[in-house]
Amino acid sequence: MKILEYAAHAKPIVATRVAAEGLNFADGKEIIFADDWDNFVRAVCAIVDGKLDQKTMANLAYQIVVNEYQWQAIAASYQKRLQELIDLSSPSCEASARNALPRAARSHKAWPRENHAKLHI
Repeated sequence: MKILEYAAHAKPIVATRVAAEGLNFADGKEIIFADDWDNFVRAVCAIVDGKLDQKTMANLAYQIVVNEYQWQAIAASYQKRLQELIDLSSPSCEASARNALPRAARSHKAWPRENHAKLHI
Protein backbone atom coordinates (compact mmCIF):
# COMPACT_ATOMS: atom_id res chain seq x y z
CA MET A 1 0.00 0.00 0.00
CA LYS A 2 2.85 2.40 0.72
CA ILE A 3 4.08 2.11 -2.86
CA LEU A 4 0.67 3.12 -4.20
CA GLU A 5 0.49 5.99 -1.71
CA TYR A 6 3.88 7.33 -2.81
CA ALA A 7 2.88 6.97 -6.46
CA ALA A 8 -0.45 8.71 -5.81
CA HIS A 9 1.52 11.66 -4.42
CA ALA A 10 3.95 11.59 -7.39
CA LYS A 11 6.95 10.79 -5.19
CA PRO A 12 9.97 8.81 -6.41
CA ILE A 13 9.83 5.20 -5.23
CA VAL A 14 12.58 2.81 -4.15
CA ALA A 15 11.34 -0.60 -3.04
CA THR A 16 12.15 -4.28 -3.04
CA ARG A 17 10.66 -6.54 -5.69
CA VAL A 18 8.80 -8.37 -2.92
CA ALA A 19 7.19 -5.13 -1.73
CA ALA A 20 6.04 -4.33 -5.27
CA GLU A 21 4.88 -7.85 -6.11
CA GLY A 22 1.59 -7.78 -8.01
CA LEU A 23 1.87 -4.09 -8.87
CA ASN A 24 2.28 -2.95 -12.45
CA PHE A 25 5.46 -0.87 -12.10
CA ALA A 26 8.56 -1.26 -14.27
CA ASP A 27 12.03 -1.15 -12.74
CA GLY A 28 13.88 1.99 -13.77
CA LYS A 29 10.81 3.54 -15.32
CA GLU A 30 8.27 4.18 -12.54
CA ILE A 31 10.12 2.63 -9.61
CA ILE A 32 13.63 1.59 -8.62
CA PHE A 33 13.96 -1.94 -7.31
CA ALA A 34 16.65 -2.49 -4.73
CA ASP A 35 16.63 -5.90 -3.10
CA ASP A 36 19.57 -5.44 -0.74
CA TRP A 37 20.78 -2.74 1.60
CA ASP A 38 23.67 -1.48 -0.57
CA ASN A 39 21.53 -1.09 -3.69
CA PHE A 40 18.76 0.52 -1.66
CA VAL A 41 21.17 3.15 -0.30
CA ARG A 42 22.63 3.75 -3.79
CA ALA A 43 19.16 4.24 -5.27
CA VAL A 44 18.07 6.69 -2.56
CA CYS A 45 21.34 8.62 -2.91
CA ALA A 46 20.91 8.76 -6.71
CA ILE A 47 17.47 10.31 -6.21
CA VAL A 48 18.66 12.77 -3.57
CA ASP A 49 21.71 13.75 -5.65
CA GLY A 50 19.56 14.36 -8.74
CA LYS A 51 21.25 11.62 -10.79
CA LEU A 52 17.87 10.20 -11.82
CA ASP A 53 14.97 11.93 -13.53
CA GLN A 54 12.84 11.55 -10.43
CA LYS A 55 10.12 13.92 -11.66
CA THR A 56 9.43 11.84 -14.78
CA MET A 57 9.64 8.60 -12.80
CA ALA A 58 7.21 9.90 -10.17
CA ASN A 59 4.79 11.22 -12.80
CA LEU A 60 4.79 7.88 -14.66
CA ALA A 61 4.06 6.07 -11.38
CA TYR A 62 1.26 8.56 -10.70
CA GLN A 63 -0.30 7.85 -14.10
CA ILE A 64 -0.31 4.12 -13.37
CA VAL A 65 -2.14 4.75 -10.09
CA VAL A 66 -4.69 6.96 -11.84
CA ASN A 67 -5.25 4.54 -14.73
CA GLU A 68 -5.16 1.22 -12.88
CA TYR A 69 -5.58 1.56 -9.12
CA GLN A 70 -8.14 4.33 -8.50
CA TRP A 71 -11.63 3.15 -7.60
CA GLN A 72 -13.00 4.50 -10.87
CA ALA A 73 -10.55 2.39 -12.87
CA ILE A 74 -11.19 -0.68 -10.73
CA ALA A 75 -14.97 -0.22 -11.02
CA ALA A 76 -14.71 0.18 -14.80
CA SER A 77 -12.71 -3.05 -14.99
CA TYR A 78 -15.32 -4.91 -12.94
CA GLN A 79 -18.14 -3.44 -15.01
CA LYS A 80 -16.47 -4.57 -18.23
CA ARG A 81 -15.95 -8.10 -16.88
CA LEU A 82 -19.53 -8.33 -15.60
CA GLN A 83 -20.83 -7.23 -19.00
CA GLU A 84 -18.73 -9.95 -20.65
CA LEU A 85 -20.26 -12.51 -18.29
CA ILE A 86 -23.78 -11.22 -18.99
CA ASP A 87 -23.13 -11.42 -22.72
CA LEU A 88 -21.93 -15.02 -22.28
CA SER A 89 -25.15 -15.94 -20.49
CA SER A 90 -27.27 -15.32 -23.59
CA PRO A 91 -28.94 -18.54 -24.85
CA SER A 92 -26.76 -18.77 -27.95
CA CYS A 93 -23.56 -18.60 -25.92
CA GLU A 94 -24.68 -20.67 -22.96
CA ALA A 95 -23.86 -24.04 -24.53
CA SER A 96 -20.43 -22.96 -25.72
CA ALA A 97 -19.63 -21.44 -22.33
CA ARG A 98 -20.68 -24.66 -20.60
CA ASN A 99 -18.57 -26.72 -23.01
CA ALA A 100 -15.56 -24.52 -22.26
CA LEU A 101 -15.55 -25.85 -18.68
CA PRO A 102 -13.46 -28.90 -17.85
CA ARG A 103 -15.46 -32.15 -17.97
CA ALA A 104 -15.39 -32.55 -14.17
CA ALA A 105 -16.87 -29.07 -13.70
CA ARG A 106 -19.73 -29.88 -16.11
CA SER A 107 -20.67 -32.99 -14.22
CA HIS A 108 -23.09 -32.74 -11.32
CA LYS A 109 -21.22 -35.68 -9.77
CA ALA A 110 -18.11 -33.51 -9.38
CA TRP A 111 -19.98 -31.24 -6.96
CA PRO A 112 -20.63 -32.09 -3.31
CA ARG A 113 -24.17 -33.41 -2.75
CA GLU A 114 -25.25 -30.28 -0.83
CA ASN A 115 -24.57 -28.16 -3.96
CA HIS A 116 -26.74 -30.25 -6.32
CA ALA A 117 -29.88 -28.30 -5.50
CA LYS A 118 -28.06 -25.00 -6.09
CA LEU A 119 -26.93 -25.82 -9.64
CA HIS A 120 -28.79 -24.07 -12.44
CA ILE A 121 -27.06 -25.45 -15.51
